[in-house]
Formats: sequence, structure tokens, C-alpha cells
Amino acid sequence: MHNILIGLDGGATKVSAWQIEQTLKGFVLGSIHSEKTYSSFPPFNPEFTPVDIQTQLEEINSSIALTDSEQKQGQAFIHAFTDTISELSSDEEIIIGIGMPGIKTTDGRGIAAMANGPRIPKFCDELEKALSENSIKLAKPIHHLGSDADYCGLGEEYADTGLFKSVENAYYLGGGTGAADALKLEGNLIPLDETKSWLLKSWEMKNNDNIPLERYASAGGIQSIYSTYSGKSISSLNRDKIFPNIILDLADQGDEAATETFSDISFNLAELLFERIQTINAGWSDQFGFVNPNRETPSS
Repeated sequence: MHNILIGLDGGATKVSAWQIEQTLKGFVLGSIHSEKTYSSFPPFNPEFTPVDIQTQLEEINSSIALTDSEQKQGQAFIHAFTDTISELSSDEEIIIGIGMPGIKTTDGRGIAAMANGPRIPKFCDELEKALSENSIKLAKPIHHLGSDADYCGLGEEYADTGLFKSVENAYYLGGGTGAADALKLEGNLIPLDETKSWLLKSWEMKNNDNIPLERYASAGGIQSIYSTYSGKSISSLNRDKIFPNIILDLADQGDEAATETFSDISFNLAELLFERIQTINAGWSDQFGFVNPNRETPSS
């Protein structure tokens, strides 16, 4: 029996899904696509505030105490994923792969910490239950939630138009829900989970103002910076659909708050890229602080 292969990219604001096809040059996105925003599904809360990331990191090592708002926001995520998959499925069994931001649970099937969204430690269990209730058949259980950062590297290496294909050494910084890092050295993809002793993930670092660097590369983070400079609430920006691309247009038009926003972003991303180059070539030099103060110092 033919199984439909579906890849899902989950973020803090939406989930995108594509049927995946394979060619002689690599994998390609098929013609069937679906995308849903979490805000379209109750009980989504536009004023949701994530639990402090330090608290999340501490609870990983003990027990995760989900707040009521996290549980409700997580339900909206599961509803959006279910609806997205249902638009791509048919009577045939499906195999799904999911990339999500955040630190995964020990079994890899849940989200134990996420800077810009709710923790959902039973993500795969809840999604599989919802799919079953909607008569959507899986060829096999969801194996694990993949790292969206690692998947960025895999995509650039194995997609038919991937930009890692023809280079030996490359660094990828993706900006969406959060900062996604991918690395290729001497022709090999290097998951950043394997570089913990000498190279940090960008979300682990903060600048001299104690602001996580992830804020300068994520859609929600850029919105929050503009919110600070403009005095407009995040909810009003979302309502008026003022997202990073619009903020950039405003900066081009001379909007003062937008200009300050991208000046701030440009400086911090330049600092981050310099740190990446320096650390890869010469080792850690204490350029940034750690989001988690208990994080072990990388080797220099």
C-alpha cells in the first residue's frame, strides 16, 4: 500500500504542511499544501505569555508544571495541526514528520521548553489521539518531534534546490518562531546538539543588555522590539497584521520606531555572526552571556 508522506513545520504562530515527493535530485515539496494559524482555533489566547524561560529550564530537570494558559494554548496548537493534516490526508495511511522549536522531552515526543510558545510535553500523544478521533490513519506512530534547526540543515543539504549541496562549510541562521542554527563543516552536517561543549545554540546566548539573541532573529521577537519602540501592544500588531515584513517596509518609509527596531536587529545579528565565525575558528571567547546561568562554559 502506498503511504502519503507529509512534512509539518510548526512555529509559534502557525503550522505549515506539505506532501513530500522524491526526485533524482532530492526531495521536493509536492503540490498539496496546507497552512493554519493557531489563532484560528479555540481556545487560543492572543495575550498568551510564555512561562519565563529560566523557570522552564529548571523544570526540565524536575517536573513540568503546566499553567492553565499553557494547557489551553497547547490545545489550540493540536487543533491546528489536526486540521492541517486532515486537508492533506485521504483514505490512505499517512506517515508524518514534524519539526518543532524548543527543547524536547526525554522520549522526543513532546516539548519540554519553548521560549515563544506553550510547553506541550505530550504533543505526539495528543495529536495521535486527535487524528484517530478524526478517522485519519497513521501508517506508524509519530517517531519523535525533530529539531526545526536540524531540519533546516537537512533541507539545505538534501532538497533538490538546497544551498548546502555545493559547499564544504556553511552556517545557517533561520528566523521564524525562534533562531534556528544549522552547521556544515568539512562536508558534514553537524547537529548543534553535538557541539554543546564548544559551540552554543544562538537561543542560549544573551547580549550585554541581558536580552536573548533569539529575539533578534524570531518573528515574535522582532514584533516585541517594535512594540517597545512604538508603544503598540503585541495584540494590536497582530490584529493589524503588522509582522516583520511590514515593519521592514515601515523602516524603508522612515518610520522612526521601525528604523530603531532594525538598527537594533542589525547590530545584534552582526555580533552573533561574528561570534559564530570566531568560535568555530578559535574557540569560545565569552562574547555573550548565557540565558541559563547554570549552563556550562564552552571550551575555548
